[in-house]
Amino acid sequence: MPIYEYRCTACQHKLESLQKFSDAPLVVCPQCGRDALTKLVSAAGFHLKGSGWYQTDFKNSGSKPAAKPAASKKPDPKKAAPDTTPVDLTVELVDASGGTARVPLSQFGKPRKPLEITVYRRKGRDKTVFPNTYEIVLQTYVMPVREFTRGSTGFDATRVRTIRLVFDRTQVGQVVVDDIGFSAIDPAYLAQRN
Repeated sequence: MPIYEYRCTACQHKLESLQKFSDAPLVVCPQCGRDALTKLVSAAGFHLKGSGWYQTDFKNSGSKPAAKPAASKKPDPKKAAPDTTPVDLTVELVDASGGTARVPLSQFGKPRKPLEITVYRRKGRDKTVFPNTYEIVLQTYVMPVREFTRGSTGFDATRVRTIRLVFDRTQVGQVVVDDIGFSAIDPAYLAQRN
């Protein structure tokens, strides 16, 4: 939810209010009690973390000469190195007679860490006002059932009863699942994958 700024035209009192987009604007000033509040226009800021952004990767490319090598510094013992271990798991299909077929999720695309997007509205207060200062961005995987039938004997893909996510490929990690299901996919899309 956004934070809106208001100012009373009668007493000049300023305030901020956390409101939904659909909420009606505030009118009554809590300071003087008059119907004189007006909504102010204020700039919102945001910060995108990670690689691939202009600010972090491309802003200075080719514009400055290479920096002189700095004297070697000892690594800060308090800071842990970022976790670069890719998360992976096995997707298992079970048919009506108990036959199974397993394929690693990474076969259908590299599982990426969630993109860390932090929205700053009021510096220093975001963590106290909002439960999370980030939002999870989900990935979509298309897994043709025929990929499961390759090398799996005793598995009938026309009688799938259970889909399991088996966490056997990475020691630790976090996976957020939103929707799992079956659908008919355009053959042209599948042809591009081969």
